[in-house]
Amino acid sequence: MLAGLAYATSLRVLGGLWSPPLFYTSAWMPVLVACVERALVRPGPGPLIGLAFSLALALLAGWPYGVAIAALGAGVYGMLRLAGIAW
Repeated sequence: MLAGLAYATSLRVLGGLWSPPLFYTSAWMPVLVACVERALVRPGPGPLIGLAFSLALALLAGWPYGVAIAALGAGVYGMLRLAGIAW
């Protein structure tokens, strides 16, 4: 809950209010990270479908650069989580 609040009030989100596509793309970042976490906890097709669905909806929001940054961030989180470094 605290992480979601911190993300929603971060300068990246609040500074991007001038550009609605960036704001809409950023809204899918918590869902993307949640799908990565779920794929690591319970591997299977369900979390991967959710991951693909959240990336597709973020891409349809209209800011491909934001989707690339979100995908890189989720990938780094997943690798750190697999290595046992992330919380």
